[in-house]
Amino acid sequence: LAELKVRGVDFILEMYGDVRVAHTDLAAHEFVVLQGSVSHHEALARMRRMDCLLMYHMEREGAQEVVTGKFFDYVAARRPILCVSPREMEGARMVEAGGFGRVADFEDAEDIRAAFLDIFHGSFVLNTAKSTEYSREAQYSKLLPLLN
Repeated sequence: LAELKVRGVDFILEMYGDVRVAHTDLAAHEFVVLQGSVSHHEALARMRRMDCLLMYHMEREGAQEVVTGKFFDYVAARRPILCVSPREMEGARMVEAGGFGRVADFEDAEDIRAAFLDIFHGSFVLNTAKSTEYSREAQYSKLLPLLN
C-alpha cells in the first residue's frame, strides 16, 4: 500500500477496533487512520460510505475454511471488497464467485496492487444483485423453515 501512495494513488486506509500488527508500525504511515471501536450499527453505516472494504487473512494454514463474519457485513454494505488473503481461502472464493470485489494473494505485492487498481481505476463492476442472496433476510428465509 505504501508503494501505491508513492506512485500517486490517493487513498486513506481506515482501521477500526483493536488493531495489532506485529511487524509494522501502522501509525508511521500517513495514509493509515486508526479508529477506535464503534458499535455494529455505526460500523455498518460507515462501511456503506467507503469506496472499498478490506478483508484480509495472512496465513495459508487453515485458510480454506475461513469465512470471516465481516464478509457478510461487507456484502450487505454493497461496497467493493479488496480481499488480500490466500486465494484458496473460502471467503476469497466467495468474493470472486459473487462478483463482490477482487482477490489478491497476500504474499504477492504486484497482485495486491493490480487488484486495488482494478477496483479504483479499472473495469471492476460490483454485482449488487447477488448481494441480496447473502442478506440476513435471505438467510433467515432459508433457515426458518428448517426450524419448524
